[in-house]
This record gives sequence, C-alpha cells and structure tokens, in this order.
Amino acid sequence: MNKRLTAENIEITLLYFLMFAGGLWHILNVLQSAMRLLAAPMVVLLALWIGFRYDQVLRHRRNSADETSTEDRLSPTARFHWWNVVVAVSCFTVEFVGVKTGLIFGVYSYTDVWIPAFRGVPIAISFAWLGMLLTSFGLVQRFTTLEHPVWLRTLLLAVLMTIFDIFMEPVAVKLNYWQWIEHTGNSFFVAPVQNYAAWFAISYALGYGALRHGLFSLPMPRVAFHGYWAQLLYFAMVALGKA
Repeated sequence: MNKRLTAENIEITLLYFLMFAGGLWHILNVLQSAMRLLAAPMVVLLALWIGFRYDQVLRHRRNSADETSTEDRLSPTARFHWWNVVVAVSCFTVEFVGVKTGLIFGVYSYTDVWIPAFRGVPIAISFAWLGMLLTSFGLVQRFTTLEHPVWLRTLLLAVLMTIFDIFMEPVAVKLNYWQWIEHTGNSFFVAPVQNYAAWFAISYALGYGALRHGLFSLPMPRVAFHGYWAQLLYFAMVALGKA
C-alpha cells in the first residue's frame, strides 16, 4: 500500500511539475517552438496515462475477484476500452462535422499547431476529449457516490466539462490552437454560447452512456482527480503570461 501511494504521489508531483513548467515557459516566453511541438503529444500522453492507470485498477479488481466466470471478470475492462473507442471516434466525428459545417460548436477552424491532422481536424483532439472526460470523472467520484442517481452524476460531469472548456477556450485561442470566426468581443467567453451548449450536451451523452453501462464504479486513480486541476493551473498561467 505504501509503495502504491508513493508511486501515485510521484506521478501527481510529476503531473503538476509538467503543467507548471509549461505554463512558466509561456509566461517567460521561452521554448515556444518546443511547446508547439509538444502540445499534441502531451494531450495524447495525459489521456493514455490516466486510461492506463484505470486499466490497472480494473485488472487488479478482476484478478482479485472471486467470480468464476472469465467473461464477467473481463467485462468491466472490456467495457472501459470500448467506451474509450466510442469517445475517440464520436468526438473526432463531431469535431470534423463542426469544423466543416459550423452547426455544432459554431464557426471555427484549427491551425497547424496540432499535427498530424485529417482534413483540417487534429487527430489529437480525440485524446483531448478523452483526457478531459477521464479527469472530470475523477472529480465526479470525489463529489458523489454510487448511491447518487446516474442523471445527477452525469449532470455534474457535464458541468465540469463545460467549466473546463470555458477556461480552455481563451488560452487555446491565444496559443493559436484554433480560431473562432464568430468573434464574441469578450476576452473570457471567446466562443459563442452554442459552443458551450454543445460541450455540455456531448459530455452528458458520453457520460450517461458510460454510467448506464456500469463504468467508473471502481475508484479512479488519484492522478485523474489532479489532472483536472493541473490543467486548469496551466490555463491560468498561460492566460497570465499571454495577457
């Protein structure tokens, strides 16, 4: 137990260090070329990191369970990975449709900072959605229990995801990750209201599907909870440095 907690503390410390260092580089306006190259890989790494750690939780529970049915023991892990695939595919699809039509989030376009991309949509955006959902679920587990109804836990997830996007949008625009064609004239709510409504609806749909299928009933690793706050720390530092 002590070894596990020590390893988790090291992971959490490393996470905050990386996010703090990234924010500091923006404040000092150094290593900007490196930051452009590392933006997409860091997003992918965070999602895979948390996903891998939760996979370990599920496999440990499976190995220590008393059930005799192999299919039952494997089902939580399998459902989790299938949900990851659904999130990646569906989120890339809505981003693709959103960029091409402007009907989902509003009129916006990605730049060439996040590469590679498929027809103007970065591949890493799927991992961005996945990572944000996983970290938001880390908070949902802290503030609710399995005794709370699914709709309430899903509602909290969607609210956390929308709050995340509210803080992310102005920073992403300043870093030239993407640009909104429809300018709101507000330095904080840079995206149209339609964007935040879409974030809420998409997050609710994906979260509801996960909880209805019994996902995230086991405690997530602590790094998921801290991943949410570490990213908000990064956004805050970049916003100060780019103000």
